Amino acid sequence: MAIVARSAFRHDRRRSISIAALVVVLGLSVSILWTTTTPARAGQVGSLAQAGVSSQSCSLYASNGGSDSSNGSQAAPFRSLEKLASSLRAGQVGCLQSGETFDSGENVGLIPAEMHGEAGMPVTITSTDPAEPATITHNLTLAYGVNYVVITHVDFNWSMPKPWECWNARGEGVSNEIISAPGKCTAGAASSEDAVQIGVDGKDDSLTYDDITSNDTNICIILGGDGRGWPEGNVIENDRIHNCGPPVESTSSGFPIANEEWGWHAHGVYDSAHGTIIKNNYIYDNSRDGVLFHGGGEGAVVEHNILDHNGAGVWFGENTNNRAAWNIITNSTSGRDVVDYGIGSYEAGVGNVATNNCLDGNESGEIEPHGGFTASDNKTGANPLYANAAQHEYTLQADSPCLGYGPNSAQP
Repeated sequence: MAIVARSAFRHDRRRSISIAALVVVLGLSVSILWTTTTPARAGQVGSLAQAGVSSQSCSLYASNGGSDSSNGSQAAPFRSLEKLASSLRAGQVGCLQSGETFDSGENVGLIPAEMHGEAGMPVTITSTDPAEPATITHNLTLAYGVNYVVITHVDFNWSMPKPWECWNARGEGVSNEIISAPGKCTAGAASSEDAVQIGVDGKDDSLTYDDITSNDTNICIILGGDGRGWPEGNVIENDRIHNCGPPVESTSSGFPIANEEWGWHAHGVYDSAHGTIIKNNYIYDNSRDGVLFHGGGEGAVVEHNILDHNGAGVWFGENTNNRAAWNIITNSTSGRDVVDYGIGSYEAGVGNVATNNCLDGNESGEIEPHGGFTASDNKTGANPLYANAAQHEYTLQADSPCLGYGPNSAQP
């Protein structure tokens, strides 16, 4: 199993970000539809068959009681996600034992020599019972060339504490400072590979029907190239992506820098890729942007999502020809005011479009005026009448002005 560590530095005058050990997990070449509008758990279904994966189709298994020297059968499962993933071939399905937690103790990097699918024959990693997902508590990197990979019905949950490195205001690691709890740093040593991210360098990969959180520490998902080529055609769909980054506060709360600055760089999804599809997700309670387009990517589509209570909803950076449509974007707020728009931009690239979105309660305004993108046919000041936003139950009431927007609704 290859352990991949990488560091990159991105700067846009307002967001400096150090990306140590860009981690990856995405993939889809199959289409999985969820037809209810009641997201008790985004994309939860009752069986693998409903998810497009039958229990009989599990090619290999992993369980806490297994061994990596086993053959990976249901009777003799592997022990680790690493061994399971690297043993799969195109068209095969690897099943993690439902309800169990898989933590390698270090970041896991998969390379093309170990795993990749083919068009129409993806490699799939899932749980034996989607109604009770397995949990992954370490980072996972799909390196450049790891294509056609699907990870579905899995929880990504970075438990605290872990030895993750703290950053300063320039996005650089702070020597002998580690995150010790949500919103706090303390003395300690971190591995150079430790980060709190899922990322993707491959093509035609997907992350779908998963629950993803960093427990108020850092960015959750990054799609970005590693210098050998652009990630392309990846899908993030029917996921819950939440609590990515610490609260943006005016006090340091023990960080080497103010939480206000730390949280400013923490997003739900950071997209620097080509042709990313981000749809039918619930993206909420993230420190800064629910979705940020920045880093040279292009051609992304973010549609039919709910983005609630992020620092900002959708933010257009220097990426080009991106489209945000049919989203419900509400209650954007952070400690910086004036930049907490539902849809906004900074140094925006050309050809970006925001159309047919439903927005309400965003602190600085629903749509940033003169934002460097084209905005049309958006519905503003429209309370979507969520069933219970405080409990993240985003079902729309029958008289909601946002019916037809957001996840799992009929396409216009």
